[in-house]
Amino acid sequence: ARSAVFLEVRVLEFGSFTVLNWLASLVGFGIAPGGRNPPLTVLQAGRISFYSSSPFQFMSKGVMIPSMSIRPLLSREEMQAAEEALFAAGVEAEHLMEAVGGRMTRIIDRYFPRPGTVIAYVGTGHNGGDALVVARLLGELGWEVFIRLVSDLENLKPLTQQKLEEVGEYGTQWDSDSRLLPEDPRPLVLLDGLLGIGARGALRPEYREASAEMNALRLAEQGATFALDIPSGVDANTGEVFEDAVVSDFTLTVGYAKPGLVADAAIDHVGRLAIVPLPEVEAMPGLGDRSRMVVTGETAGACLPRRRFSTHKGEAGRVAIIAGSAGFTGAPVLCASGALRGGAGLVTLFVPNEVHSIVASKTPPEVMVKGFGVPEEIDLSDFDAAGVGPGIGTDDTAKTIFEIALAFKGPLVIDADALTILAYMDSKILTDPLYPRLLTPHPGEMGRLLGEKLTAQHDRADLAKDFVDRHAVTLLFKGSRTIVAEQEKPLAFNSTGHPGMATGGVGDVLTGLCAALIGQGLTTYDVACAGSWLIGRAAEEALRNGWLAQESFVAGDVAENLGRAFSSARSVLD
Repeated sequence: ARSAVFLEVRVLEFGSFTVLNWLASLVGFGIAPGGRNPPLTVLQAGRISFYSSSPFQFMSKGVMIPSMSIRPLLSREEMQAAEEALFAAGVEAEHLMEAVGGRMTRIIDRYFPRPGTVIAYVGTGHNGGDALVVARLLGELGWEVFIRLVSDLENLKPLTQQKLEEVGEYGTQWDSDSRLLPEDPRPLVLLDGLLGIGARGALRPEYREASAEMNALRLAEQGATFALDIPSGVDANTGEVFEDAVVSDFTLTVGYAKPGLVADAAIDHVGRLAIVPLPEVEAMPGLGDRSRMVVTGETAGACLPRRRFSTHKGEAGRVAIIAGSAGFTGAPVLCASGALRGGAGLVTLFVPNEVHSIVASKTPPEVMVKGFGVPEEIDLSDFDAAGVGPGIGTDDTAKTIFEIALAFKGPLVIDADALTILAYMDSKILTDPLYPRLLTPHPGEMGRLLGEKLTAQHDRADLAKDFVDRHAVTLLFKGSRTIVAEQEKPLAFNSTGHPGMATGGVGDVLTGLCAALIGQGLTTYDVACAGSWLIGRAAEEALRNGWLAQESFVAGDVAENLGRAFSSARSVLD
């Protein structure tokens, strides 16, 4: 029977949708959520679990979900060569500058929809021209515009001079002695148009002075700095940070991310990373390092399933969450909320009897809360996906709970206390698991899994890749630049989020969200990429209305804004 199912899956992988639907109806089974490479099938509870290495995944009744598209990293040399090829083909530099500037302006407008004050720091090259285009367009939207030239007018490249003239009446000169007045409108946005990706080495004195001035103004006036393409003073290829490099809150990089933008050393200078589309370059085949990519709204949204009109709750994923213990009653609530807002059709929350009444009184009414006296009462046989760990503790009872979860014959998200327990178990458990396993450690938990304390000297990307090379799991390595890793898949860097997420409980919401996405048919790799993007985007959406600050942000705000994050993934590119 197992061989027959294997043959059937291979027909499904290479056959048409008609064949898929015909075979599914013939055997009377739907295609259930799948997860990992290599292809693996399991007949369980009247369903065929289908794990495919093809570019597509399948939901029940033949609905196809495209896998996440890859947006690789490009070095400065590759990006410069691509631009030169465009110019040689007749594309005008001004056309690209206006197109890129318009897209950058739309991103700024989305984060700051109310016009305020913008100060454009303008270098002599085309990066300065980009800043001038953005400044002009913001001026047209009602912003008060100031222009800070780093050099004399005659030193500007001709196109940059032209763009300065086009700012016209919108721009007022700003110099090192200028000061904002109380009546100048807020918010304050600073544009870093000093240097582009071609810059190497330490900042020259005049650029260093302008960069230091920008950093000081950002702090003194609570401004938000947008680096255009790359923060000045950060190396595009290596991420090396030179003295007085620009500290940006957002980096709007053009076409593709550059390797230096995802380097650990550059994180505090890059901030929120957004990729500005450049279709002319994106159409060129074979560009970039495809072993690494950045997850954007475009890539995350591409793998989210589109529901059939006739979809019912049983097809939207039956998700089990095992969480909570005495003194840790918030974690299961947050985890279940993440699963609900993540689209799961049915969510069942398993908690110890001793906290059942407390948890049930705080959990959304849509969640079924089941108490258990002993771990053996937990029955996972009828679920499509499960999550375990938040708040379960690390005592002997918790260890038994985790062993039961590990025996689940389906995709499992392992987080929090379950990771601590796992760290002291035989590592062979993860060498060749029969079913998909998604691990979501923060740096402390990752250190326990590796048996060492992580420091700033550790390269997080190398740690993640080395870990999955030795363990057949999907890794979601949480941090300010979350990294997703899996064997034979690109190392993926998340782009969303803000420092307010440094608060307890956000990871619990993520665990529930990931379990929900798996339950709807996504692979664990696509879940980790899309889930990390969505959780960061939800955190951003929570601050957009201006009622919250990073300091007042809590994990519950993430769950409440997941709906906006889903909508955003389907409508924006960054």
